[in-house]
Amino acid sequence: MKATHLQAENKYQKFRTEALARAKSFLPKYLKDNIDFRGIDKEALLMVQMWESHPQRKDLPWSFSQGYKRWAFRHPDRLDLSIWLGETLCSLAIGFPTKTGESMRLDVIEKNPCEVSILDKRIFDLNIVAFRAYADLLGARRIKIMRPLNDKLISFYRSRGFIYQESNGSNPEHLWMVL
Repeated sequence: MKATHLQAENKYQKFRTEALARAKSFLPKYLKDNIDFRGIDKEALLMVQMWESHPQRKDLPWSFSQGYKRWAFRHPDRLDLSIWLGETLCSLAIGFPTKTGESMRLDVIEKNPCEVSILDKRIFDLNIVAFRAYADLLGARRIKIMRPLNDKLISFYRSRGFIYQESNGSNPEHLWMVL
């Protein structure tokens, strides 16, 4: 690893740590005591291997266990997020700021398909709390959800206040929200 890459990694790790602490502080007390916001670590990558053999995942285009480490290396400015309820991994999400820094991308978000959790209906909102905190620290003014997988997800994201944008030229299909 080059010194400049290591410097960028260390710089953004401070932002990630601060963003996750801020996100947790925004939670109501009953959630704050039970939920952990963490980066994606070895433990999360081991647990996600169980997810990836689940039938509900058969058509998903991304594998955290196979693609995360290479992706993370390419994006030292990333936000990688795992959400835990006790010992249960509930969600993983990854994204990074756009080149202009005006937006924070959310590229992949996934909830645990193997276990039902009291957080299931809140998973997306919890991820957005963390992505907002990171975007705020970096000075981004929007969050973009990149390349939604289907119309059902587009409807869900729209119900959360995101605006749909069809693909045009070099700008891929996404949904966005001003912070």
